[in-house]
Amino acid sequence: MTGQPAARVFVSCAPGDGTDVAGFVRDLPGPVHIGDGEVDAARARALDQAGVVVIWQSRRPPRFAAQWDLARAVLGARRRGEDPRTRVVVVSTEPTDPVELCPVPPEKALDAVLSRLSTVEPPSLGHAGPDEPDWDDRLLRPGRFVGRTRELWAVHRALEGDLLVARPRTGPTAVSVVGVGRTTFAERYRRLHSSAYPGGRVWTSFAGLRDDEALRAHWAAEVNRVAREWFGLDTSGLRHDLARAALAERLTERGEAVLWVVDDLDRATPDLVIDSPAVRALLLAPGAGPAVELGPLSGAEACLLAAGGDDPDSGQVDQVATAPLVARCAGDPLLIAARAWRPGAADPAEALSAVVRDRGDHARVVLSLAALLAPVPFPGELVADSVADVLGEGAPLLVARALDELARHALLHRTPGGQWRLPTAVAHAARRTLGTLLSDALAVRASLLVEHALVADAPGMRAHAEVLAANRATPVDQRAALLRALATGHARRGDLAAAVAAGLRCLRVRWSAAEALAVAGWAVADGRAETALRHTAALVRQAREDADQRLEYRARWLAARAHDSRGAYPLADHVFHHHPLVRAHGPRPLWASEAERAELDLGRATAARLRGDSRSAAALLLPLWSATDAEHPAGVAGRWPAVAVEQARSTSDTALAERIIDGYGVAGLPTHPIAGQAAVAAVAGRVTTAWADRGPALGVAARHAAAEHARAAGTHGRDDPITLELAILHGQALYRCGRDTEALDRFTTTTGHAGAALGVDHPLALRARLWQAMARGALGDWAAAAVDLRALLPRQVAILGAGHPECALGRLHLGIGLAMTDRSREARPLLEAAERALEREPRPWRHWAAVARAGVAATTLPGPVVRVVGLAGVMGLAGLVGGWERRLRVRASSATAGRRSGRARGRRTGSAPDPRGPG
Repeated sequence: MTGQPAARVFVSCAPGDGTDVAGFVRDLPGPVHIGDGEVDAARARALDQAGVVVIWQSRRPPRFAAQWDLARAVLGARRRGEDPRTRVVVVSTEPTDPVELCPVPPEKALDAVLSRLSTVEPPSLGHAGPDEPDWDDRLLRPGRFVGRTRELWAVHRALEGDLLVARPRTGPTAVSVVGVGRTTFAERYRRLHSSAYPGGRVWTSFAGLRDDEALRAHWAAEVNRVAREWFGLDTSGLRHDLARAALAERLTERGEAVLWVVDDLDRATPDLVIDSPAVRALLLAPGAGPAVELGPLSGAEACLLAAGGDDPDSGQVDQVATAPLVARCAGDPLLIAARAWRPGAADPAEALSAVVRDRGDHARVVLSLAALLAPVPFPGELVADSVADVLGEGAPLLVARALDELARHALLHRTPGGQWRLPTAVAHAARRTLGTLLSDALAVRASLLVEHALVADAPGMRAHAEVLAANRATPVDQRAALLRALATGHARRGDLAAAVAAGLRCLRVRWSAAEALAVAGWAVADGRAETALRHTAALVRQAREDADQRLEYRARWLAARAHDSRGAYPLADHVFHHHPLVRAHGPRPLWASEAERAELDLGRATAARLRGDSRSAAALLLPLWSATDAEHPAGVAGRWPAVAVEQARSTSDTALAERIIDGYGVAGLPTHPIAGQAAVAAVAGRVTTAWADRGPALGVAARHAAAEHARAAGTHGRDDPITLELAILHGQALYRCGRDTEALDRFTTTTGHAGAALGVDHPLALRARLWQAMARGALGDWAAAAVDLRALLPRQVAILGAGHPECALGRLHLGIGLAMTDRSREARPLLEAAERALEREPRPWRHWAAVARAGVAATTLPGPVVRVVGLAGVMGLAGLVGGWERRLRVRASSATAGRRSGRARGRRTGSAPDPRGPG
C-alpha cells in the first residue's frame, strides 16, 4: 500500500511454521513481511521489494506458494545480474532444490540473513517478471499439482544452465520431458519460471494430427503465426526452412529468451526447435536430446496432493490412513488428485471411471461434451452452447456449476483466460463410462459451433476441429465442412501447406469439385506440382462428364502452371495453351472475374517468357504492369510484387529488380522467392548491359553474379532453381570476360546439379549444357562441343520448342563446331537457320545473328584456313567474305537495289562480329 515502507526481509513459510518463524522474526530488523498465505499481487510486490528473501522449508514437499516465492526471488536476482545467494536464504535441515542455494539450518538462519542485510541494497527493479501475472483461480488454488521441485529446477537447469554462471549460447537449447503428467508439469513450469523468459512464451499443440504431412504443415503454420503476431513478419510465401530461419533471425536480434513448449506429439524431432540462441524448447515427448523424467510421486507428495494441495500437517488429511490408498494409484498424480483409489476397482483406470460415474447428471453431460474435444483448452461458452438443447434455458448456470464440480475432483483443469482442459486419461474414462447416444448428439452440435468459430477466425479451434472431423459420430457433410473451414482459414492467413493438408483430408471425407480446385490452386502456389496435377486430372475428367467447360478451363489452367513450374513446357502447351477448349473460350474468357483475368494475363506472360517469346510477354505485361503500378502501392503485399518481378525479368530492368529486392529487405524477408527472382533479373540486366558496353563493366558484372550466386546457394540451397539460374548467369559473365576455363568449370558443375535436382531435360539443365558446350568450343575443343550439341539440340527442340532462341543458339554453335572440324556442308544449313531465327529476336539475340551470318560465310573458306586461323580469325575473314558474297548476290538480282542494299549490308558486316555474342 502507498505510504508503507518496503519490507527489508520477506519470509515465505507454511501456516504450520508459525511458532518457529515468529521466534526467528523477533530478532530481525524491520520491517518484515511474513508470507504464510496464498499467492496474490500484494505478496508479489512485497517479495520483489525485499532486500533478502527467506524460504522457510521445514518439511518436504514445499507448498506451491513456497515454490512460487523461491522461483520468483531467484529468477528476479538473475534478471538483475545478481548472484541469487546474496539475496535468497533457504532454511531447511534437508537438501533442497535448486542445489546452487545451499540450505542453512534454522539455528543459523538469523546470522545468514543479518550478514546479507549488511551488504545488499533493496532491488531497483519493480518486479521480477516481464509482466504482472494474471491472478486467476488456477494460480490461487493449484490443488492438482504438488511437488516436482527437483524436476522443475532440472528442466530450468537444462534450459538455462547453472544459476550462478551465465551460459554462452551459440544455438537453441532443448530438453524433453517424459513420464506422467507432462502437460500439467509444463504449465506449472511456464507459470513459475515465466520471469526467465521476457521474450515471451509459446505453446504449440499437435493434438488431433497424426500423419507426417499434417504435422509438418501445422508446424509451418505455427512458425508463420508467431512471426506474424510477434514481429508483423509475413513468412507465408517462404519455404518452411527459410521461414524458420527468418523467425530465428528476428528472435536472435531481439536477444530476449523465449520459452517454446511443444505438446501432444509421439516423438520430438530436431526440426521442431527454432535455430536461435534465444529459444529454449520444452518438448513434451521423447527425443534424441537430454530428457527429464517425471516418475511417480513420492509418498509425501501423494499425500499432499490427496489433501487437495493443502499442508498435510494441517489436519485436513490423515497421512497414515491415506498412504495405502494413494499407493493403489502407483504415484500417478491425476489418479491421486481425482481420488481414484476405489478398493473394489480392478485397476486405476476402472477407479477413474468410477469417479466419473459418481458425478452429477449435469457434470456427466459436460464431461461427455468435453471428451469429444481435443486435449487442449476450450472456452466454457462452447460447452454451454453445445449442451443448451440438453440442459434447457438454465444451461449457462448449470454448466458453470458442473465445471466447478469437475474441477474440484481434478477431472477438468482450469487454464488461463477462463478456459478449461480435459486430461487425456479422463477423456478415455468418460468415453468408456458415459453413453454414446448423448455423445453422438453433442458431436453434431459441437461441430456446428466449432465450424462457425473457424469461419469467424476464433483462436484455439484448430485442434477441436481436427478431432471432431475424425469422429465418426459427426455427419459426413459436417466433417467436410469443418475441414473446409479449417483449410480456408489456413489459406486466408497464407499457410498454404496447412491449407493443402486440411483440404486433402476434406477430399478424403467427401470429394467435391470446388474443394479439389481450391486444393490444386493452393498446391500450385505452394510449389507442390505433383499434388496439383493429381487433382487437376480428376477435375478434368469430372468436368467432361458434367459438360462443365468453365471448370475444365480452370483445371487445365492450374495444370499448365504446375507443368511450367516443373519445366515441362510441352505438357503445359498440350493441356492448356494449345488446347481447343482454350482456343474456343479465348485467353480472357468473358465469364472469368477481373481477378481471374489478371491472373491469366500474368501467367500467360510468364509462359511466353519461359518459351523465349519475349515480344508476346511484353505485349501481355504492358497493360497489366501499367494498371498494377498505378493502382497498387509498391511493397511486398498484394499483387504488385508478382507483376513487378515478371516485368523486371521480361525486360531485364535492373532498377525495378533492385526496388523489389530492397522492398523485401526492408520487410525482413530477403529470402522470399520473389526477391530471389528479382535478384536473377538484376544480375541478368547487369550482364546484358555489360555485354553491350564491354570494358571493365564485364568484370564488375561477373563479380556481382558470383556474389549473388553464393548468397542464393547459402539461402536457398545449391539445387534451387534460383541458385542454378544465377550460376548460369555467372558462367555467362565469365565466358564473355574471356575466362573460358572458369566458365567451363561453372557450367559443368551447374549441369550436374541441375540434372540431379531437376532432371536432365529441365530447361535450366539444357541451358547449362548448351553453355558448357560453348565454353568447350571457346577453349578450342570444337570436336567435343559438336558432339555435345548434336545430342543436345533434339532435346532442346522437344522441351523448349523449335522457335526458342536457345535452340537457335544451339544450332549456331553446332554449325560453328562442324565448320571448325571440316564439315562445312553440314554446318551451312544449321548456320542459315540460326541466322534467320536470331534475326527475328530482339536484342541481345540479334548480336548472335551477326555471328551466324559470319559463320555462313566462313563455310565458303577452305578447311585448312579455318583450322589454322581459328575461330576469331575465321570470324574476321568471314566478315569480309560475307559482305563481298552478299553484294554479288544482290547485284545479280537488281543493280539499283543492290547498290542500296550493298551499302547497308556492308556497314553491318564490314567489321568482324564477336564470336562470343552480344557486344
